[in-house]
Amino acid sequence: MRVYKKKYIKKGFTTGGEWMTKVDEGMFEEYIGPIIYYASTPFGGQKMTKEIQKTMQLYPLQKSKDKFIYDEIKPEYNRNFIEPVPYKHKLTEKEIEKGEYSRYFVETLNIGVVCEIDKEQHKYFKKNNTPYHKNIAAVEIKLKLSKKAIGLNCNSILEAKQKIEKIQDFVSPIKYMSLPDNYNPYKSNDPYYRPKINLPK
Repeated sequence: MRVYKKKYIKKGFTTGGEWMTKVDEGMFEEYIGPIIYYASTPFGGQKMTKEIQKTMQLYPLQKSKDKFIYDEIKPEYNRNFIEPVPYKHKLTEKEIEKGEYSRYFVETLNIGVVCEIDKEQHKYFKKNNTPYHKNIAAVEIKLKLSKKAIGLNCNSILEAKQKIEKIQDFVSPIKYMSLPDNYNPYKSNDPYYRPKINLPK
């Protein structure tokens, strides 16, 4: 019996106008009801099961008959495409020695799910060599460990924000730094803050 890990499951609901489900070969109908996102892939239902995964995958609603989902046009892409696997960055001795490190993130655009990934996954998603890749926004954020570079870190995060709008919820410009709990890196009157571009309030 397959076990679906809770950490990869996110639930939602649609009132219509968003998703459709396959009812027969080449035939789809609009879906309204509870949604389960498993590893960023949406399914119609309340509880993830093998049957739900097999029969209730959801696809963006297409109002034009001239548009087709990728599974119908290029089934081989569906078999070969790898979904993002969440990763948690841990500072290495090499990164400490260099005084800098990189973090990698992706957003599944049709459902707005953001997660951190490792370097190898980032290389894969940057290739953009299947239709499925077009639904993934991938960014690399280069950060420094020095307090003097907090402004540069803020700029790196804002640059990534152009691709992933919610990126500031997932990465901090002062990670791994010893600073007061109430420290705000985005305040212009901060002694460590040296911005090159305008930052959000």
